[in-house]
Amino acid sequence: MKSVLQLQKAQVAPIKTFKFAKDHEDPEVREEKKLKKEYKKAMRDAKRELKKDTEMIQKVRMQEESSRIRRVDLERKRVRRILEEESAEFKAMRSQEMQGTKTTFKREKKTRMAGNKME
Repeated sequence: MKSVLQLQKAQVAPIKTFKFAKDHEDPEVREEKKLKKEYKKAMRDAKRELKKDTEMIQKVRMQEESSRIRRVDLERKRVRRILEEESAEFKAMRSQEMQGTKTTFKREKKTRMAGNKME
């Protein structure tokens, strides 16, 4: 004799699933996808290489610019030093020439008088 529960036990229906198999793809479509993938990879690689090249060029340019700036600064310092030496020599020569002589560069101080003093 069967129990009541066994009579009501139902069969489990399988869930329908669709298989999207790539086995049935057209060979032309498969080749096209493969070529697109290779193309995208090549583009990414090319962009990466261009970026590296650009960074390297920028680095070289910065080094050249910094060396140029250093050369210009050294030249400015050299010229400034020469001008200061010449200025010092000129002042020394002028002071040697003018010792003991009255010039317009050195004016005599007028004596000031206080109160009602008369000269």
